Amino acid sequence: MSNLQHRLLLGSMTTLFAILLLWFSPYLFFRPIFALILAAFVTLAAAELFHLAKSKNYQPLTKIGLTGCFLYTLSVYVSTQYGQAQILPYIVLILIVWMCFFYFFKTGDKPLLNISITLLALMYVAIPLASWLNIAYFFPENSPQEGRWWLLYLLAVTKTTDIGAYFVGSILGKHKMAPYLSPKKSNEGAVGGLCCGLGASFTFYWISAHIPFQITLFQCLTLGILLSTLGQIGDLAESLLKRDADIKNSNQIPGLGGILDMLDSLVFTSPIVYIFLEIQSASS
Repeated sequence: MSNLQHRLLLGSMTTLFAILLLWFSPYLFFRPIFALILAAFVTLAAAELFHLAKSKNYQPLTKIGLTGCFLYTLSVYVSTQYGQAQILPYIVLILIVWMCFFYFFKTGDKPLLNISITLLALMYVAIPLASWLNIAYFFPENSPQEGRWWLLYLLAVTKTTDIGAYFVGSILGKHKMAPYLSPKKSNEGAVGGLCCGLGASFTFYWISAHIPFQITLFQCLTLGILLSTLGQIGDLAESLLKRDADIKNSNQIPGLGGILDMLDSLVFTSPIVYIFLEIQSASS
């Protein structure tokens, strides 16, 4: 099996697994399972970020950082299920910051640098990806919309952009977009990814009359461009970190690289969908 076939097979299996998770996410019995699986992925992605940092001889507070990412994600889930727990994620964040400082009161080296790297895992990985839970449970019961369809929209636009950029860039790519960060990425691939992402966005607009999902043509165009653009920026952002660490993949999962490699574009696009829903809700 060629590397491309291997990558396509594993990518398809991963996408199918994600779709199944999203599809069952509204069901009451599955909600805690969905939250735990997402928390586990967030924690693994944060662990890979710490691995990049350690390759540079930095010493992030791994136990505090990983525990914080896991608990923060679960706290977001609890806040979506119980109205009186809305403040819980903020409490978790404050406690994590305090714990980082408490650690260095007694021991440790270079607190300014290592605290910053530890908290980067929360800012860069946990907070953006935990917004999946905000999206999944954004709408009340009997609402004409469902959060899982917005998550499917997010996944479709972001990943279709990735796939489109890869194939168009492989076939037509001539002008390097960011040769220092990612030599294989091209301007042609970026445009191809944008067009594919917009195609996915328009597909959801066309079928919106038949599913619990509402989006106008203007919103479809605007959000499609924004998600496709930010998804590609998110890919480059992780490439920046890997280039600094002189590491090709955040992990060694065959054909995929690592969890952070799979989620890098979603890190930048997930909060945008949640913010959009909040704005849409406030203006309605």
